[in-house]
Amino acid sequence: MKYLVFLLLVGFTACNSNNSSTEQNTLWEYIPQNHHDNWDQDAFNIINGYLYVLKGLSTNDSVFLLASTRQLISNSDSIIKKVSATDSLQQKIVVASLHALNGELEALILDTHPVAVNAEVQMLTVELLNYLGQIGFQKNNIYIFNIPVDNKEDLVWLSLSKTSRNPYNILDKELYTASQILQEH
Repeated sequence: MKYLVFLLLVGFTACNSNNSSTEQNTLWEYIPQNHHDNWDQDAFNIINGYLYVLKGLSTNDSVFLLASTRQLISNSDSIIKKVSATDSLQQKIVVASLHALNGELEALILDTHPVAVNAEVQMLTVELLNYLGQIGFQKNNIYIFNIPVDNKEDLVWLSLSKTSRNPYNILDKELYTASQILQEH
């Protein structure tokens, strides 16, 4: 429990720090030489779970958001359990990244205030970007959306499509075009 509180404090502090849109690029790195086909399939399942989390966020459906967050934790726990204990590269890359992702998911479950939920989804997005970059994900293009917000941290989310609606604001009907592609970073 004390580790969860520590993760929440670190996550909250990181989410509340000032951020410029160029700073985001230093939070993750795409490493194609780490690519393994079996990691891609596992990551694709994580991406689909993340997209369900975004769906719950965008529809402002807290029950759906909670259920999809719990399912995503379950999926990533399953991946962690099947990682070979003798493969140090897998331990370093996959397990460490998924533990960080799970920390953000656990924090998302605990938050109920809309501002805190948005901040946790932001941090979840950064952790997912880090995970996908670390494993050199290649199965699909991952499109990164980044919308500057006045006097606030930029809104960032991922999609499998070049265009997407802002999942953080149900009233925003604009169709946005991705600002980056993970695999081109």
